[in-house]
Amino acid sequence: MDINDLYSSLVFVPIVLAILLMIFAGKRNIKVYLSKFDLVGLHLIFPLVIFPIFVAIFCAVCEYFDVSNDDGLTYIFYTMLFIIAIYAIFGFYVCIRYNHGFLNCFWALLLRFNFMTPLVYLLFLGGKGRDKNGNKITPENVKNLSLFGELKFSLYNMIVFRKIHDKDKFAGRDEINSNDKALISKEV
Repeated sequence: MDINDLYSSLVFVPIVLAILLMIFAGKRNIKVYLSKFDLVGLHLIFPLVIFPIFVAIFCAVCEYFDVSNDDGLTYIFYTMLFIIAIYAIFGFYVCIRYNHGFLNCFWALLLRFNFMTPLVYLLFLGGKGRDKNGNKITPENVKNLSLFGELKFSLYNMIVFRKIHDKDKFAGRDEINSNDKALISKEV
């Protein structure tokens, strides 16, 4: 075995690790990201769109105030470190808040900070929450699916809030609204 073969085999280790962690997370109902923007937006939009625009604006401001580009890039570097630290703290908050137990939080943090997770998510287009017959898939009946089906469900299940309706249900507002409707119908 050549050293180049070893390096090429090590490329696939993070991908395989991310896929195995995702399948395990789907079976244990582990939540990793708060929303789709948390997953896709911060991993794709920020580095590809916002960061280059931010660097260009900051360099223009430094040039206007007659600050050297080296100092300007230093400020940009520290600003990016601050933003990354805030994102890491937010990631810890999401993983601890929406998962119960040390092991679930640990697996969620491993998935959250694995750099391959967003790429696998995009590769499988966000997963799916229903089977071929249109029945809702839950962590209890995910065992009936194939390995590929488990992966797609796990990708779907990693996100806490998928729609505004989910936020209302999670906050308990859905029950209040249904009680209000019952009261209104009794009065009429």
